Amino acid sequence: MKKTVFIILLFSLFRLSANGQLNVTSALENPEITMGDHVNYYITYRTSSQVDLIPVDLGATFSSIIPQIEVLETGTPSMVQGETGILRQTLKLTSFDTGNHVIPEIPIAYLINGDTFVTQTNKTYLSVYPIQITEEDMSLKFKDILHEETRLWDWLPKVLIPLGILLAIGLIVFIIMRRKKAETALPPPPPPKKPAHEIALKQLNQLRKNEFWQNGKTKRYYSELSRITREYLENRFNINALESVTDEILPELKHPEIPSGDRGNIKEMLQTADLVKFAKVKPDPFTHGRLFDNIESFVKATKKRIEPQTPQNKTEK
Repeated sequence: MKKTVFIILLFSLFRLSANGQLNVTSALENPEITMGDHVNYYITYRTSSQVDLIPVDLGATFSSIIPQIEVLETGTPSMVQGETGILRQTLKLTSFDTGNHVIPEIPIAYLINGDTFVTQTNKTYLSVYPIQITEEDMSLKFKDILHEETRLWDWLPKVLIPLGILLAIGLIVFIIMRRKKAETALPPPPPPKKPAHEIALKQLNQLRKNEFWQNGKTKRYYSELSRITREYLENRFNINALESVTDEILPELKHPEIPSGDRGNIKEMLQTADLVKFAKVKPDPFTHGRLFDNIESFVKATKKRIEPQTPQNKTEK
């Protein structure tokens, strides 16, 4: 199973807990369910008073890393009765995809004296089985069909259905004839599509003017910067970036026309944008400007140069 974007992002931008201040484990109430059944997924936190958990949208996390499993309810961490320093959080899960599913490590961020650390849960495994139909179900007898007396309303469909078919045929013929008349006047040709770099640079310039992060709209800023980058990768290098998650885009950055020095900058920007969106992380203002400048320089350096066709060039070909 592919690595999740959240684990890569959090482990690349924050320090891991090495002193055991927070220990997190996870377990399923039952490792096997029938398709459509519910099962509880427990996350247990063993912590000290100096530790403050950073809230994370676990529902969104599950949707991103394992879409085969749906989170129906997300509880909040609460103290385990009779235990000191132990919290437990219960998530109610379900699945309609049969098979063996791996719930990977879930990143958990927390604070100690203002410093941010990240730990993770352990892997768990959930098997989803199809609904079994027993021989008893197959042997159930059906009741006899009840016959009703024929009424006038029963004959109406036999009259209305053919009439409706004739009306539909007449409507189709009318539409076809109208379209043929409209096609006699050909529309003007569409304007030529602008080069990918012109579109991207225009959008980047507008993003700079909007001053989203300067006005506290950091999430909007990174969503737009990520979208512009993905659209440029798709239009310029034919990389399916708009409909792909970050983990699926990163291997495609080995495209021969993408400079090796820009690959790390693109990766950092996409991962930071995901972290801002899903983990509510707020980078510093210097990072905002630096990532923007990196993407703008990348677009300018890789713009496709279209040479005009001259009689000499045509002759050489």
